[in-house]
Amino acid sequence: TTPAAEKGPLDFTVSTELRAQNQQKMLAGFGTLYPDLATDLEDQDIIGMVAEPLAGAGMKVDNLGDAFTAWLLTNHGIVKGYDTDATPAQVEGTKKLAYEAMLALPDIQTMTDADKQGIAEALLLQAIINQVMIDARKEHNPDSLPAAVEEVRNSAKQSGIDLDKFVLTQNG
Repeated sequence: TTPAAEKGPLDFTVSTELRAQNQQKMLAGFGTLYPDLATDLEDQDIIGMVAEPLAGAGMKVDNLGDAFTAWLLTNHGIVKGYDTDATPAQVEGTKKLAYEAMLALPDIQTMTDADKQGIAEALLLQAIINQVMIDARKEHNPDSLPAAVEEVRNSAKQSGIDLDKFVLTQNG
């Protein structure tokens, strides 16, 4: 987590109680479509599981911009069919875009830690669950993969982001 002295406008202090509530809420909704997968994930700290891999890419689970970066890279990769991780330059370039977008939110300076955590963890949980779903489809039901990719595409569009319009270059 981010030391208090170094906290920026996108950082937040994590509440473990809120994290558990956020995960439970996300899995409840996800469980209506994929009950077995939701059951497999319900006793795990999903956000905690990705903290180390995100740190290895220079991102933190307690930063709204980093969560949006992870969401963008994961879901864009799913929609575009990438099977490799983004390079450090791609992560940094995407991170710059994500930070600019988050800092442009009119209410960012007045958002509480709980507000930031709620949004960040929704982004991270959705990205993780989408990737787990895609990986499961690839392994167990490849014929259903196009429909799953379309679900991810449409979900992003419903939140106002057309992932097909993004191009991942060498620099993000």
